[in-house]
Amino acid sequence: MGTATPGTSGREVRAEAMAGRDNGQWRPGSMPPDESDTAVIATDLAGLVTAWNPGAEQLHGWTAAEAVGVPILRLLGQEQATQQIRAISDSVGDGLCTLDHDGLVTYVNPPGLRMLRTSLETVRGAAVLDWLHLGDAGRARSAARSPAHSARTVSARLVRADDTELPVEYVATPLAASDAVRASGWVVVFRDLSDRVAREDELALQVEQVAWLTRIRGALDHDGFVLDAQPIVDLRTGRTMQHELLLRMRDPDRPGALILPSEFLPTAEALGVAPAIDRWVLARGFEFAAHGHPVEMNLSATSLEDATLPHLIEALLYESGADPGDIVFEITETALLENDVTARYFADRMRQIGCRLALDDFGTGYGGFTYLKHYPLDYLKIDIEFVRDAVTSSASRHVIESVISLARAFGLRTIAEGVEDEATLQLLRDLDVDLAQGYLFGRPVPAAPVFPPGERHHP
Repeated sequence: MGTATPGTSGREVRAEAMAGRDNGQWRPGSMPPDESDTAVIATDLAGLVTAWNPGAEQLHGWTAAEAVGVPILRLLGQEQATQQIRAISDSVGDGLCTLDHDGLVTYVNPPGLRMLRTSLETVRGAAVLDWLHLGDAGRARSAARSPAHSARTVSARLVRADDTELPVEYVATPLAASDAVRASGWVVVFRDLSDRVAREDELALQVEQVAWLTRIRGALDHDGFVLDAQPIVDLRTGRTMQHELLLRMRDPDRPGALILPSEFLPTAEALGVAPAIDRWVLARGFEFAAHGHPVEMNLSATSLEDATLPHLIEALLYESGADPGDIVFEITETALLENDVTARYFADRMRQIGCRLALDDFGTGYGGFTYLKHYPLDYLKIDIEFVRDAVTSSASRHVIESVISLARAFGLRTIAEGVEDEATLQLLRDLDVDLAQGYLFGRPVPAAPVFPPGERHHP
């Protein structure tokens, strides 16, 4: 840390704030200390003088040989040294605070207060570990209070006044007392690491995406995907009307284990391989439908960007011989919002060839009314978020009632997702929901045994 003392003539003070990173060597600011006509003093974070120019010799009477290596508090006294250290600490870009021997805050510089989003009056007298959270607070406190402990950089979390957290790194160094026996206090310098952490997180995400991309391509090339099927039941008759096909990936590291799509589909969509996965699902789904088994299949937002998708579906219908009426495509509000033009073309074409459309997770987005008006839909799927607590939450019941009312007005049928108990089932029947799916009717199971090739099924 650098300090500077003005001469009696009031000349301008020039100093370089070192924040403990000089390793005992003076780094020049606007001028070397020996060439300045101003009293210039430099210290390290331990408070030991590392530079003492002729101006300082003239002002204080100590020669450089006598001053270098001596605690600044011994040379200048507590009050004068504290004032000069504070003046310099206010000019550094990092956060800096001083502590007394008990680890209580005596001062925080303006950059530090901005990081904390508080005022000096609020934090003065507080224990620094109340807002500087360490990985091992007890060990860090013990180390920080040891005068023999050398300064080292430690990662921590700065808990701010609004309870948000800021990643920082800090160094805590003792200030030597005049008797050089124990620390009279501490200087803690802390730096905002949020930009660095963001870069590291981005790099980690990229590495993770590359790993998932390798897995996804391997699954596409080596039959690493499987489909589960879950029944969708008519609440009036109790008959299974169709099955939703649910994608899974075989885990190459755990034989027999499956990976859910929530783990790999975000990467697949981000890196543009989701359409290839959708085409795999479509090919298998059309095989099941060709034997008379009505199926629902999910389409990603990136697939809806492809204007050739309707042509692929027409080709699959022709090659498989499946009845278009046995095919239901699920699309989300998000997918429609991101791909309005191509999604509308897809929806219109599916209506023309006889396939059906379900709007998934209805009630969670913002454009639902527009989609109901402009898209040729067949089903509204009520999101599980409203179904799971419909028995106990009047708000969820009101949402379900509103969805049912809208569906009736537009001539659509409703499907409730996530039905797991008889009480919920009875409530949905009372509310006049058309169809439902969930663990109460059947958990997802491997699709192939559900759709035997030689058996034709029509509800």
